[in-house]
Amino acid sequence: VTTSIYNLILGKLYCDHYGTMRIQGNREYSCKLKFKEQSIIDRNPHQ
Repeated sequence: VTTSIYNLILGKLYCDHYGTMRIQGNREYSCKLKFKEQSIIDRNPHQ
């Protein structure tokens, strides 16, 4: 997963997490989560 931080100088500070994360259990269970990168035109960025 990659984290980007925006508006460090001016505006409201926020970060965006995107990419793929793999979670491995203690046995044969695993999960792959994909975080979508926020678009510039997204109206609801926190969903």
